[in-house]
This record gives sequence, structure tokens and C-alpha cells, in this order.
Amino acid sequence: MATGSLQALKEMISAVF
Repeated sequence: MATGSLQALKEMISAVF
């Protein structure tokens, strides 16, 4: 759960930044 969520979150942040 944390792994998948973390990956999606990191990708979102990377796209924003």
C-alpha cells in the first residue's frame, strides 16, 4: 500500500516540480 502510494505521490510531485 505504502509502496504504490509513495510511487504515485513521487511521480505527481515530480510532474508538478
